[in-house]
Amino acid sequence: MSYKDRNSGFTLVEMAIVLAIVGIIVAPAVGIYNLYQKNQRLEQTDFAMEEALNAINGFRTVYGRYPCPARMDAVPGDVDYGYEFVDAAGDCDDGAGQVEVANSVRALPDDRIFIGSLPFRQINLPFELSHDGYRNRLTYAVTGLQTDDDTYESNNGGISIIDYNGVSAIDPADSGHFVIVSHGEQFDGAVNYEGQFAGACLNATLREQTNCNFSEAFRIAQKFDDFDDSVMYAVADNIEHWQIQRTNDQNIHLRRSLNIAMGPDASDPVVSFSSAEIQTQGSEDGTVKASSDITFVSTTGTFQAVQLCDDAATNCFEPNVVGGQIADGEGMECPPATPYLVGIAGSAPICVAEVEFNCPAGDYVTGFDPATGELQCSTIPAGSCSDSTVTTACGDSRNITGFWDDGTMYAYAYTGECYNIDGLDTVWLDAQTSLTDISNYVDGLNNAPRTQTDCGTSITDALVRETYECSAGSWSGSPVRSIERWDMTPHNLSHPPTTGGNTSEVPGPAFTPATPMSVDPNNSSGSHDCWCREDYLFDTESCPGPATGNRFRILEHRCPATRQNRWQRAYPASSGWDTRFCGCSPYSDSDTVSCASYFGYTGPSGGITGNVIRPYDVSCPSGPTGSPVTTYTGADDISACLCPANPTSYATTNCPPNTTNSFVYDGITFTNKSQVRKREWTCPGGPAPQPATSAADAGSYSIVDTYNEACVCDATATTMYHEACPAGEQGTGTTWELAWDCATSTWEAPSATNLVSEDCHTCVWQTGTPRPGIQSIAAPEKAGAACASCSGSSSCYLQIGENQFTVWDGCYCAGQP
Repeated sequence: MSYKDRNSGFTLVEMAIVLAIVGIIVAPAVGIYNLYQKNQRLEQTDFAMEEALNAINGFRTVYGRYPCPARMDAVPGDVDYGYEFVDAAGDCDDGAGQVEVANSVRALPDDRIFIGSLPFRQINLPFELSHDGYRNRLTYAVTGLQTDDDTYESNNGGISIIDYNGVSAIDPADSGHFVIVSHGEQFDGAVNYEGQFAGACLNATLREQTNCNFSEAFRIAQKFDDFDDSVMYAVADNIEHWQIQRTNDQNIHLRRSLNIAMGPDASDPVVSFSSAEIQTQGSEDGTVKASSDITFVSTTGTFQAVQLCDDAATNCFEPNVVGGQIADGEGMECPPATPYLVGIAGSAPICVAEVEFNCPAGDYVTGFDPATGELQCSTIPAGSCSDSTVTTACGDSRNITGFWDDGTMYAYAYTGECYNIDGLDTVWLDAQTSLTDISNYVDGLNNAPRTQTDCGTSITDALVRETYECSAGSWSGSPVRSIERWDMTPHNLSHPPTTGGNTSEVPGPAFTPATPMSVDPNNSSGSHDCWCREDYLFDTESCPGPATGNRFRILEHRCPATRQNRWQRAYPASSGWDTRFCGCSPYSDSDTVSCASYFGYTGPSGGITGNVIRPYDVSCPSGPTGSPVTTYTGADDISACLCPANPTSYATTNCPPNTTNSFVYDGITFTNKSQVRKREWTCPGGPAPQPATSAADAGSYSIVDTYNEACVCDATATTMYHEACPAGEQGTGTTWELAWDCATSTWEAPSATNLVSEDCHTCVWQTGTPRPGIQSIAAPEKAGAACASCSGSSSCYLQIGENQFTVWDGCYCAGQP
């Protein structure tokens, strides 16, 4: 018997065995990790764009306008990095490579569209949410008119939003307010962390060039081979009347209004409104004067009066009786023996030695009886609700249990149905030699009847979470919020509803388990949140490089999830594609590449045109199943590469808003332009066209003449001015068409002569379902009485005699016809 030397190492055979075992263990993990990384980048992109969309809309709500774009070339350390790029007047600024400008196809008073980076600091967004999952900055474009609170209007959008086929995706067309773009995994046209273009827009597909060529149009579509951008946008929307002043964020002002409507309350008939004029009082700004003979020193934010009286002005008292100085014989003070002030009578304090309120042991104080002033007690906390059964928007019953959050009781109902597909027979798939057989097998699984699993017992398996609110001891009749799962991870149910696609769309179309493909056969719709159907996608493509044949993979749409087209790899498990049907056959061919790309030209589009023909040979060193080897012959044909002849172009600057002109320059009529810059095309080698053999042969435009023309006031300019209905009324509001006054350089005031439409109706309590018989107790609201919110529901009544009432349930506050 012999023994191995303990100091000797592994043999080559032993090392080979160890490496093989490690490879078998690690290979599947690498594929799983790569898929995890891809999903993480997609989710990070989606989340960052949603937060950016919400932040921009929040900025609009506060300031009455959208922010201007930030510089694309700014880097951390620059003073304006992440902030709006504006000029000295506070208006959006532009500069080549910083913020680009396009012109809307709509006839707007100012048709400029500014395109740059997201001003994440301006909208209070964290740095990490200003980039997509691929570490590139989010592109932000906005209609110029909408960046000024003086010109912001819901119908002043000028951005064109088109779909995959170039058709307008919004109505009316070309009316988008702003867009946010992630340039996707290919990142052509994207700007990276360092403020540099990560990929040339010129190299992008024609469809993706729409989102990076600095034009007025942006494309939104599902992801295809030639399009992987993500786009979010906003169209017409109203804004709040109270806003922070643009030039001083310490001041709050009422947008374009001179008066605040005051009264009436919910129980008064709606007749007319009194108003309080808004005035600036210099150093006394914010002080309401109740008497004109008061001398102010520094009383900002106070209300001062000599006397306070009743409506008839007959019963009055001086405030000094309550708030004056004790040393001056004024004010109120209780003696030490009875130190607690519990009331006032005859301008004198009512003092007691002790104030005590108690409920029986184990009870809770719930309030005071308004008629008697007695303490009200209960065995449960005020406003709490007991466990209950509700019918969800998906049509099933759920038990809900309340929980307290910041003083309010809520409850969650989890709902939804999942229809599961049979698992793949991977042993059978491994043995197949025909793509057709595999495709038929997947089709059979997709069309087979589904089994149903309840997806609504907890946050981990629900499709929709509905939130109910407890108010005055009763659960809300309908959910106060519904949130869909969207992706396949439970945390999405904790995400708030957003305009980016995470708001539930329940209930959607009905699902038939026996014929699962009859509803939404391509699994492309997002409107079936109450059910989730599992599917397989048989995906094929040509084998990579010069290899012949096709490779395939099988993807799975797994439950629970409501977001369409969120696929997970189901086969093969260890890699992205199955390449068993890929082969090799020797041949010769050539490919074509643009001359600009071949020479590495990255300048303006059109500098070099034509294509290079590159011949190559494909050989198979290991036989028909070996890996193909491509060898370029080196005889590249660049004869078609040219510095082309491009026509003379004219760059223009628009006249200021509400001014215009019309003139002829160089034989061309220009309208509403203050400056025209004539640009001629030149080639380095002489008159165009010229052969191009390198990037240095590219042509370019140069300015040969600049022409200026004065702009005059446009007396025909008009604008639509809209005001929403005041509190307590409902309708589309009031609209005026205002003309521009050249003498004062302002819009004319709204009046009866320029009124376009007026649609506001007083809101009153409308009756619902009557209770049988005559009731002896009234309901909370009176039928036909005015209500201020124009929303909400309650029970209501009409008195028909002493202690006799007709009562309705389900009454609602709405405008009168």
